[in-house]
Amino acid sequence: MIKDIFHSIAAAAQRLFANWAALLISLFMYLALLGAGYLFFNIREATATQVALTLTLPIVVVALFFLIQAMGLSYVRIGVGALYLLKRSFGDGSRILLASLPLILIGCLIAYFFDMADQSFFKGQGWGSVALHAIQILLLHVILPLIAIHLWIVTVRAGLAAAFKGLIRVVASALAPRSLLIYLVICAVFGAPVYLLLSLVAPFTGPWVQLWAVGIKTALAFVLGFIGWLLTLGSMAELTARQAMKELEV
Repeated sequence: MIKDIFHSIAAAAQRLFANWAALLISLFMYLALLGAGYLFFNIREATATQVALTLTLPIVVVALFFLIQAMGLSYVRIGVGALYLLKRSFGDGSRILLASLPLILIGCLIAYFFDMADQSFFKGQGWGSVALHAIQILLLHVILPLIAIHLWIVTVRAGLAAAFKGLIRVVASALAPRSLLIYLVICAVFGAPVYLLLSLVAPFTGPWVQLWAVGIKTALAFVLGFIGWLLTLGSMAELTARQAMKELEV
């Protein structure tokens, strides 16, 4: 099992950095997503242009997000170029958007009911509140993302109907030990430096030097987190492909 996990991660990492054009396109889309999100939350005056941006930017953010996911699931394909992956991501991105709608609803309901339960029973204090938040984090940041990734993989490879028809198998694959370990290993390897970069206080006194230091370490944290997520998607896709090949051989 451990061998399969590290082989999948290593193969995904090799293909991610070998296909540098696809990586650059994905990074450009990620920067555009961050820029669109920043612009949306910083629009103040209600001119006609700004109202139009307020309506358009959320659509742009959602479209870019799912295009990135589609690219992240497909770069492990052998013998395909970046332009083919980009073209394919438009169709795949729309399908995984539709596949994600029930999970988005479930995520919103989990956040709402857990927060309501916390305020009703624990008032945001005590070990009960801590345990409730821990379960909420586990559901929203581990279990739902893993189910989403595996649902996307099946949707891209077999279609939306097949993904939901085999939902029980998708959930079982998402929560299997190999899948969980890949997710946890990559989160640990990339999450630790991201956390340190974001929490580290710049040891400089000049205001402009501090500003540059904060900007650089924040940018590094975002790029590392993005690469870690692409590697997670690619590793899961690679693991799924390896398991499918073994099933065919059997």
